[in-house]
Amino acid sequence: MEKQENIDKIIPIIYPIVLYTGKTRWTAKTELSELQKNIDGIEKALYMSYNLVDINNYTKEELIKERSSIAKAMLMEKIKNKEELIEALESIVKEDLTKQEKKFMLDILTNIVAEEIGEKKAKELKEKIKESEVNNMVTENLRNIFRMNYNEGVEFGRREGIKSGRREGVKSGIQHGIQTATRNFVIQMIKNKMSEKTIKKITKINDEELAKIKENM
Repeated sequence: MEKQENIDKIIPIIYPIVLYTGKTRWTAKTELSELQKNIDGIEKALYMSYNLVDINNYTKEELIKERSSIAKAMLMEKIKNKEELIEALESIVKEDLTKQEKKFMLDILTNIVAEEIGEKKAKELKEKIKESEVNNMVTENLRNIFRMNYNEGVEFGRREGIKSGRREGVKSGIQHGIQTATRNFVIQMIKNKMSEKTIKKITKINDEELAKIKENM
């Protein structure tokens, strides 16, 4: 005997979505009940609607900032000429892209827009993406080293503070240890010609603190 399907089986909720990339704004009604024809004796379906994603409701800047592949695809649809395309691609590449976004952009540059913007420009943008990936790895490694120095500074300050025999001394010692560790690490980064942006990103110091460290090197 064949197994019967469970007619009471629950299925996932379905959300109809319309992705519209036309030149003018979408004007059709989104409530399905408003689109149905009146038929005597048959009730209209209630509370049914579709979700509209209209490309005309977003600026190019918003689509560049939006962290999703679909936003980047919508951006490509919004571009009018080669110059705008190159400008948009360069803006995207400058963003702090995730690993998935980088892969998506590399695919676009390789398989979709290379012919339009030229192989040379496509290669240049792909190199920037790969370079940013390397920089992110270096930044993460530096951040881990800084955490180690930071923790060592805290421990050193705690030991020195304990020697003073007072709670205030421990607190003061820890703070001094943190400041010393941060300062020494910043000096090493400056000597290795790391950018100010990277230094501030890793150590969380501000412009004034960085300038003071440079002044006293």
